[in-house]
Amino acid sequence: MKKILSIMMVATLALGTLVGCSGNKPAAQSKNETNAPKVEYPTKAITLINSFSPGGSNDLGARVFASYLEKELSVPVVVENKTGGGGWVGYSEVVKAK
Repeated sequence: MKKILSIMMVATLALGTLVGCSGNKPAAQSKNETNAPKVEYPTKAITLINSFSPGGSNDLGARVFASYLEKELSVPVVVENKTGGGGWVGYSEVVKAK
């Protein structure tokens, strides 16, 4: 049960990170901008924030998820561990992330 909960937690954090990395979407394009080249996202490295210490099951899940995500998106995915406060330090980092 703990393993399933851990995997679900990592997936939730990863999804939150991806949503946070999506950036601002442009408003409706004007007639002059219709010929602009399409930009593929993401173009920069993605930081996946893990709220728990390295070496644990959450860290392992985050790193496995990051390897699959790198293959899918073709950009580097860096796992950062932000420990403390029962996970709240990492959660607050996700909220503050650009």
